[in-house]
Amino acid sequence: MIKSIRLDVAPLIRYIQEDTSYKELVSRDVVRHWKRVGTIDLYRADAWCVKLGIHPIEIWGSGFYTSMEDNENG
Repeated sequence: MIKSIRLDVAPLIRYIQEDTSYKELVSRDVVRHWKRVGTIDLYRADAWCVKLGIHPIEIWGSGFYTSMEDNENG
């Protein structure tokens, strides 16, 4: 069974809140949910980045890929 890879969602929330142009794409309810949960699934994070037109490495740095490698090895 493949383990779900979870990332800290705080960097994504900060990125969205710093640039008001993203606020139209991400509802307040979604941000509230992220804050409540505290993490986001790696693949969902990637999908959100695509929707926002940014690369995940802009949000999580190289840790985004490290998370994937860690899951494959462990």
